Amino acid sequence: MTAALEQRILDTTLKTRPADGSTHWSVRMLARQLGVSRTIVHRVWTRHDVQPHRVERFKISKNPHFEEKVRDIVGLYLTPPVRALVAAFNILNGKVIGACQARHRSREFIRFLNLLEKEPPTDQEVHLILDNYRTHKSAAVKKWLKPKKRSRFHFHYTPTSSSWLNQVERFFALITGRDDSPGNLPQHR
Repeated sequence: MTAALEQRILDTTLKTRPADGSTHWSVRMLARQLGVSRTIVHRVWTRHDVQPHRVERFKISKNPHFEEKVRDIVGLYLTPPVRALVAAFNILNGKVIGACQARHRSREFIRFLNLLEKEPPTDQEVHLILDNYRTHKSAAVKKWLKPKKRSRFHFHYTPTSSSWLNQVERFFALITGRDDSPGNLPQHR
């Protein structure tokens, strides 16, 4: 399978709807439309965790940089930088560095960044996958990132309506589905 075909499958899945009025593509419909096998469509969807049949959670992103951001984030998961800590979730050992806080403002995010700054060795790159919430882009956060010692921190923003890209977000979605409110949540270190 070529990269062009894979991209065509993703583009058709994520940016179009079937002509018959269906709300989303099925594997069979898309395979027939593109003249490829169901196996190829299924393989691409699985590789990119695309599940258009989950209508209650799946939205087609209108973000103009959608493809670029998807490639950036999926690339981090598939071929992470050597010795990098990705999104406070070390993909090598499964360790999660995190904190549940009652509020989600710049000061809480900076408190998290300060915690994160102490964890990995100072020569280790740190990649954070973030949603586009304004807290992550505030003047205070930009100021925190300015010192040269923090140049190892790299922010990657998910496209709008694409939280399925963020495995850490999925982790927190799992724990918030139970009675793991901040007072009941064990320390994940």
